Amino acid sequence: MAQANPEQCEARCATRASTEMESCLGRCPEAGDPTQARGVQACAVRCKDRFDSAFNACAEHCPQKDGSADTREKKRQQRRRPRDERQLQR
Repeated sequence: MAQANPEQCEARCATRASTEMESCLGRCPEAGDPTQARGVQACAVRCKDRFDSAFNACAEHCPQKDGSADTREKKRQQRRRPRDERQLQR
C-alpha cells in the first residue's frame, strides 16, 4: 500500500490507528468509578500500545522521507541474497 507521499501515507496510518484506539478505549471500564481507577489506567496504556503497534505496522509500508526504498522492499531484497552473504554481514 505504499503511496508516493510519505506524509500522506503516515497520516492515513495515524487515522487508522486512532480508530483502533477509540474502539479499544470504548471497551475500557468507566472512568467515574474510583475503585476501577487502576483498571482504567491499565486499559488506557494497553490501548496506547495498540495504537503504537498499529501505526508502526502501517507506517512500515510507507515510502521513506529520504527517498529510500520502503522497509518491505528492503526485506524482499535481503531474502533474495544468498544465505552465506547475509551471514557475512552480521
